[in-house]
Amino acid sequence: MQETKLIKKLRKSLIDSLAIREFPSQSVERLTFPEVEMNQNKELVLTPIKIKLENEEEVCIEPSINSVRISIKYKNRNEIEEMFMNKFARYLMRRSADFLVYRKKAIDGYHFSMLITSRHTRTLNVNKLIDFILESIHVISKYI
Repeated sequence: MQETKLIKKLRKSLIDSLAIREFPSQSVERLTFPEVEMNQNKELVLTPIKIKLENEEEVCIEPSINSVRISIKYKNRNEIEEMFMNKFARYLMRRSADFLVYRKKAIDGYHFSMLITSRHTRTLNVNKLIDFILESIHVISKYI
C-alpha cells in the first residue's frame, strides 16, 4: 500500500486516538465498558474526527478515554455496488469475533465499524493494528 497524503493523515489521527488506557466504568462497579459505546459521560468522549477520503467516502474516528470507534463509509455509484457492499458488510459482521475489532453492527450511515478497546492495545501491537485498519480501508475501496 502506497503512503499517500490521506493515508498519512489517517495514520496520524489513529496514532493520536489510540492513546487509550484502562478506565473502569463510573456507573457499574468493577466493570470496564467502552465509553464511546456507553456515551454516558460526555467528558470522557472526545470530539469525533471525520476525514473525507474521496467524493462520498468518509472515515469517522470517535475516541474516548478507554476505546476508539472507527466507522467507514464508501461511495456507491449504482445498485450493484450497494448490493455488493451490503453483502460484504454482512459477511464481515457475522465473522466479527474472528477479526477482533469489527463490530457486529455498523453505526447508522456507515458501512463498517470497528471498536478498539484498551484490551486490544494492551494485547496487540498498536502499529500492526493501525496497519490492519489502513489496509482494510485500502483493500475494500480498491475493489469497489
